[in-house]
Amino acid sequence: MSSVLIGDKWYLFGGTTSATENTSNMWCYDFTKEEWSQIRPSNNVNLPTLDSHTSCAYKDEGGKDYIITFGGFVGGAVGEYWNQMLVFDVEKKTWKLPYNEEEGIPVENSTGPSPRCGHSATVHNGKMYVFGGTDGEARFN
Repeated sequence: MSSVLIGDKWYLFGGTTSATENTSNMWCYDFTKEEWSQIRPSNNVNLPTLDSHTSCAYKDEGGKDYIITFGGFVGGAVGEYWNQMLVFDVEKKTWKLPYNEEEGIPVENSTGPSPRCGHSATVHNGKMYVFGGTDGEARFN
């Protein structure tokens, strides 16, 4: 599962629900109202069931809030390592996949990270930095 704090709201996305299943649900805790709500996307994007991914808060130049999610393990007991990026528009409650949904970022593209989970990420000055993780065989640094 990943979590992001934006203002007075805490967003939780994905995660493991059992030993063999992951989820693509998003939840939000509103500290002002002291209540949980499940966020249902307002567009029809088929989200992967992710675990061991990262999500970061991002505010564009116009002040609009987004949640940027990268990588993770898709599936449950049997799955695959992923290098796709998901972008959630907090205001519109819509998801966007900026790269090809099936292929993610091509591994041969030296500017994009290879598929991985268990990494860390942060956004700084308009760029997302990804560090570490594993693809089940190699450990990245």
